[in-house]
Amino acid sequence: MLVSPPSFKKGGITNHPVGVPMVELPRGNIIEERRGGAGILSTLVNEMIKLNSSGYIRTERTPPERMPRVGQLIVTRGEVSAAIHEDKAILEGVEALVEIEADCLELDCVIQLIEDVDVQRILDLHHTAILSVEAPEESKSSQWWQDVSNRKNAWTKSSKLPTIEATIEAPEFVKAKA
Repeated sequence: MLVSPPSFKKGGITNHPVGVPMVELPRGNIIEERRGGAGILSTLVNEMIKLNSSGYIRTERTPPERMPRVGQLIVTRGEVSAAIHEDKAILEGVEALVEIEADCLELDCVIQLIEDVDVQRILDLHHTAILSVEAPEESKSSQWWQDVSNRKNAWTKSSKLPTIEATIEAPEFVKAKA
């Protein structure tokens, strides 16, 4: 018989049955806990990037009569470093990131921002989960304003308008006035 540990929502680590292998990262300090929804994951990631912090964002969904869906998004010194997700199988890297984003859109998802953990140890243990993210700012010139043209987009008046020849003769009363 499977025994359930304390619920994730009540401060426990997981709410999956004991004996079922799940990817669990070291405990840290829970800085923030939110319910899922549109834009919540990006908000939490942007907060960590702005603060240049290290830690991970843990997501958990428990659909009825199914295994829990647990994901971790690791952030190192303000950069998204790795992603791990587990449902029926353990996914790492970009595939895990896609599943984490999908889970975070659901309202029954619990999202925790966790700091004060040894992020380098996590990356060493899960080296296949590391994401290679290219910053678009680095690939382009840092002095983008030098590529902008100085051409003026102003209307210039022609000194003399071209003459238009009439293709149809004017009526007699117009010719009489001219």
